Amino acid sequence: MKKLLIGIFFLGLTNLAFAQASSEERGTLELEGITVMPANMAYYTNVLNGGIKALKVLELQKIVASFDITTSSIYDGKNRRYHFEFNHKDGNVSTTFNGNGRIMKSFERYKNIAFPLTVRNSIYKAFPGWSAEANTYIVSYNSGQDAKKVLKVKLKKEGETKRIKVNTQGRIL
Repeated sequence: MKKLLIGIFFLGLTNLAFAQASSEERGTLELEGITVMPANMAYYTNVLNGGIKALKVLELQKIVASFDITTSSIYDGKNRRYHFEFNHKDGNVSTTFNGNGRIMKSFERYKNIAFPLTVRNSIYKAFPGWSAEANTYIVSYNSGQDAKKVLKVKLKKEGETKRIKVNTQGRIL
């Protein structure tokens, strides 16, 4: 029995000895993703900072930040500003680019997103017994300024409806 346990122990160690590939055997793993252009990094960090991190919001914001207007058919190099719309079933972003491809301003609107816990708790604390029926998340960005982010929420209770505005930290406006 002792020899069997020792044999199993050494067998287990030999399997671990070959668990890692040598440097010649390792391949390169390339991940497909979206690369944010340095020109639009200011936009992306601004709208992301303190914003709502719902998946559909993040996806569309990444697409907008990584879009290169200079490769678009509307870009001719002559105009100073280019207007471009990004549409998704749950949201849309209206963007203005300058001639260098940098986002100068944008207006974003997303329907029925999941609230962060702080927002949800502050709404239910301020309006006990009410339930959120619908919401719209609005982000307004202007280059050189902090993005304005607000949630418009439609509340319902026993046939009554209320519309409120809440910031992304949960403060009722």
